[in-house]
Amino acid sequence: MDLIKKHLSSYSEMTSQDRDKLLNEMKSITLVKGETLLMQNMICDFLGFVEKGCLRSVRREVDGTEITLTFTTEDAWVTSINSFTNSVPSDYAIEAVEYSRLLYIDRDVLFEMAAASP
Repeated sequence: MDLIKKHLSSYSEMTSQDRDKLLNEMKSITLVKGETLLMQNMICDFLGFVEKGCLRSVRREVDGTEITLTFTTEDAWVTSINSFTNSVPSDYAIEAVEYSRLLYIDRDVLFEMAAASP
């Protein structure tokens, strides 16, 4: 939890009260190598923060070809941004490259908090 507190303090002007509210709503998940966080063509309803490990965003073509789009490592946010913001199916999957630990918040909870914050 210390890593995300430091991250939020460095990149955001949110109050400590708002930061604490956000952190209280976040949940923890661990993934093993190869485990899928988000399946391609599913709607992404979370915003995650990588505390430990590495994830990759990968698109699988109809012919079976895999195209790695990005890697997300520690101290970074992960989501399928178009899917998350527009509630549409994701064009890619997100999976663990190695053992990974994330904090995440549900889309609806985050949007409710944002709407309630001045």
